[in-house]
Formats: sequence, C-alpha cells, structure tokens
Amino acid sequence: MAEDTRGDLETMEESQNGTAVEPQVKYRGWRAMPYVIGNETFEKLGSIGIASNLLVYLTTIFHLKSVTAATTLNVFNGTTNLATVIGAFVADSYLGRYTTLGFACISSLMIEVEGHVEHVDDLV
Repeated sequence: MAEDTRGDLETMEESQNGTAVEPQVKYRGWRAMPYVIGNETFEKLGSIGIASNLLVYLTTIFHLKSVTAATTLNVFNGTTNLATVIGAFVADSYLGRYTTLGFACISSLMIEVEGHVEHVDDLV
C-alpha cells in the first residue's frame, strides 16, 4: 500500500537514485472554508454593530460632540486592530500561541473583574 503523503515539510521520500523528493500535495477540497467565511462574517457583523451602537452611546449618554465621538470610536477600532498584530508578533516571536492566548484570556478576565468590583483596592 502506498504511503499517504499530505505535503508535510518534514516528510521526504527517497527516489530510485537516492535523492530526496518532496511529496506531492493532494488538494482534497475546501472543507473548512465555509466555517472560515462564516466566522469572519459574524465577526465583522459584531464589530460593525458594536461600532454603531458605541457611537450612539457616546453621543446620547456621554453627551460627546459627534466629532469627538467619531474620533474616540476610530481610536478604539484602531487599537483593537493593532492589538491583533502585536499579539501575533508576540506569539510568533516569544511566547507561542497557547501561552499568548492564555495570557490574553487572564488579562481580559482581570480587567473585567476590575470593572465590576467596586472596591478593588481592598482586594489587593
């Protein structure tokens, strides 16, 4: 039975003359593509919905001028977009993806708890 090669860089086959030959990549279809497109669609719907609601919230509840609210919203959107690039750099260069993900989850949890607890200084 022939080996099933999936195109791994580490997998090399020996040919008849003894030279290493890379295995052929077998494209078996795009099974994960609907999930990726669905994830990106709902992520964009969520971020656009938050942005529009945040603009209304800043102008009605906080009574900010429209220009100030739009500037604040642009800074928020830019920060969230830049945070993914910084996180990817840290994960690829220093910590690894799971350590970075764990650190980000714990940091988000701590920020969330700090926002909800009234007397955080008493806990520390």
